[in-house]
Amino acid sequence: MDVNQFWEHARVGANLNPFQEWMGPQVWGTVTPPAWSFGETPEEADQLAEDIVTGRKTGTSSLLWQYERDDIPLPEPSTLAIVLDGSDEPRALILTTKVRVVPFSAVDEQHALAESGSLGEWLRRHEALARAVDDGAHPFDPSMPFVLETLELLYPHPAQRRAG
Repeated sequence: MDVNQFWEHARVGANLNPFQEWMGPQVWGTVTPPAWSFGETPEEADQLAEDIVTGRKTGTSSLLWQYERDDIPLPEPSTLAIVLDGSDEPRALILTTKVRVVPFSAVDEQHALAESGSLGEWLRRHEALARAVDDGAHPFDPSMPFVLETLELLYPHPAQRRAG
């Protein structure tokens, strides 16, 4: 199923269409949301998409400087997205419900658990990530800002069995 076909199913399955009856046509019901995957490898994308679909992952985080470097606007609450797996197949429709920017050292246990891990695990994993993506101008520092998103699963699509 391609992204547009998934969107047709997901917007009905997530009951996004009733908004049109009350408020007229809205972007939520008409424009296909952006589609992307979590992780750096197809295997990570598969696992993280599965974690979204099963509810184990309800949060994500990224480095603020990467948004600034690439001139990408920060995510905003009420933003829809389609999560892809490692084969670029749509797996879930999600809604960003909360966005906050905090220093690395201020990330709390609640957010770490939303990313499906303990705070200690989150700190180790994200420090390693920050060090790995340092472009020479952004060395790891406990005060470096992270963008934390809280996500809501609106429509899951179970994984297709792959031939092979």
